Amino acid sequence: MARVFVIVTCYRHARFLPATVASMTAQRLADWQGVIVDDGSPDESLAVARALAAAEPRLSVLGKANGGVGDARNAGFACCPPEAEFVCVLDGDDAWDPAFLEAMVRRLDDTPSAVAATCAFRVIDEAGRDQGIARRSRIVPGLLGWPRDLRRQAVDTPFVAFYCATAQGPFALFRRDAYEATRGWVRDFSPHEDTDFLCQIALRGRVCFEPRALYLKRHHVRQVTRGGEARLPHLPADAYHRFRRRWCLWPAADAREEALLAAAHRYYMRWFRPLRDLKVAGRALRAFLRSGEARHLRWSLFLLRRASADLLRYHLLRRQPDRARDLARFPLDPGSAA
Repeated sequence: MARVFVIVTCYRHARFLPATVASMTAQRLADWQGVIVDDGSPDESLAVARALAAAEPRLSVLGKANGGVGDARNAGFACCPPEAEFVCVLDGDDAWDPAFLEAMVRRLDDTPSAVAATCAFRVIDEAGRDQGIARRSRIVPGLLGWPRDLRRQAVDTPFVAFYCATAQGPFALFRRDAYEATRGWVRDFSPHEDTDFLCQIALRGRVCFEPRALYLKRHHVRQVTRGGEARLPHLPADAYHRFRRRWCLWPAADAREEALLAAAHRYYMRWFRPLRDLKVAGRALRAFLRSGEARHLRWSLFLLRRASADLLRYHLLRRQPDRARDLARFPLDPGSAA
């Protein structure tokens, strides 16, 4: 059996799916098999997937009702053979560099303590034209707590980077046993399901990083993260707060996990959130000055108030963040998601 199992999720990707599968068949490491999961596409995506699988014996196809990318990935993993050593996900509108699987498997083969490997990525446009390497921040505590972005050559990404919702994206290869030990992908955090899953993985062990940009992320008008499917019923407006509340309540399996969770939460609340809020507030204020739209001003003032309150609470008053107590700071209110 193949060492790598690939879960390709597809929703209205009929136009892009042939290029996605072509990038899989062009891999230097041919030891893979996979499933294309069509998530109830209203177009001809399922028919295209079946035609592609008919020409590629390593591929199978699963059609299901629409439930979101997380639900589709869970359905795909249910098809994973027990002999597979590694699992990876690939969006049906994206693609891989020919060296992707070879490099990522080598990373994990050379790093037995790692449970996953991630990589940098490039952006391509609708026609597949290269738009350059994208910036993938991996924020960790720096001098005196100031946020610091890891260099691309840094080989490890610590848990705190994922907890702060940086270092996110489906650009990863997972050990099958680590993948299986998670709670799977959630459907009500979109577009934060990648961050949630990577937090689960990073809590279990080391995540190493491949600095080469081997994943090709396609930008086009229908993307959820770019607003193209923003009104789908499974995309709640308060998804970010749902993600935060989940991790405020996440149960630690042992003392090591509890220490990681507590340290990451302290850093997020004391440093990362207030400083990020100030940065985004500045952008919103500039947008207001350019456009005159009141919504930008309201957003800027909200973030300034929240950042000021956090800095006062945690620095001047020296109160300590606490995951359970801070649950109230992430209300399930569509207007509060940040």
